[in-house]
Amino acid sequence: MAYASLGRGVMVALCGALAACGVDKKEKDRRVLATVNGTPLYVDEFLREFKRIQLNDEDGGPTPETDDAQKKGLLADLIERRLVLQEAERNNVVVGIEEVDVAYQRTRGGWEPAEVDKLLESKDTTTAEMKRELRELLMMQKYFRDHVHSRIAVTDDEISHYLEAHPDIAVQPEAVHALQILVKTEEQAQEILAAIKKDSTFEDAAMKHSLSPEAKSGGDLGFFARGTMPSIFDEVCFGLKVGEVSKVVPSDFGYHIFKVVERKPEAMKPVDRVRAEIEKLLRREKNRQAQAAKVEELKRVAKINIDEKELARVH
Repeated sequence: MAYASLGRGVMVALCGALAACGVDKKEKDRRVLATVNGTPLYVDEFLREFKRIQLNDEDGGPTPETDDAQKKGLLADLIERRLVLQEAERNNVVVGIEEVDVAYQRTRGGWEPAEVDKLLESKDTTTAEMKRELRELLMMQKYFRDHVHSRIAVTDDEISHYLEAHPDIAVQPEAVHALQILVKTEEQAQEILAAIKKDSTFEDAAMKHSLSPEAKSGGDLGFFARGTMPSIFDEVCFGLKVGEVSKVVPSDFGYHIFKVVERKPEAMKPVDRVRAEIEKLLRREKNRQAQAAKVEELKRVAKINIDEKELARVH
């Protein structure tokens, strides 16, 4: 169970994850699927989330061989979430209204208000319910940060041992700084290439004709090392000299023209930078392990009761 930083990419997931919200039934009339340290997890809230994540077969029906595994997996996730929230409350973790509002605006990102309203409506939820979900996510993040991750330390010996085992991390690989133009047809690409060779600058041609996102900046891809871009980029750009323009190159994306404007040879990274990168990497892994260990600890001491008959009825 991981609780990553918030952003536009979690908007849909948040809307679908509001299992515990928007239920109008009185609690006494709701069927209980499980209790976590005495706190009920209701069938209706579980079913709402299960329908969101349920995998169906080609005919649109439930997949029998995975249906049971999906239910058990979701229930385990919801129980873990409930345990972490309980522990956060026990440790007096507080998330203010302003923090929730900032997270909400960040999560919306570039979504237009009408798009957000439409998405919320499609998920049968509201802005208030979504903010409640964000508050819970922030509580869990803050709990792990302040009460679990804060106890993690990375020693100099650990950094040195990692560097000895992974010497390649100290190497800054060869990189090229390239520009590209991407169009739909070979005919158009050939016409653009001819214009560049005659009197048009590559940057102007990219801004005028290219379909790729970086067109507005003259087709500037920035620096990239081998293996970080589609293979066709490596095959062409690392074979060009500085200032050289490629021929028209076909790919699954369309037809490309590349120009290399700068190269950086392979070099050793500064020692301080290498050690900082290793410390960050080791700290991230230790945080992940500590977080998983804390969840397991909470489960060991928790009183969890699951109504297997109710779980079997969920579909």
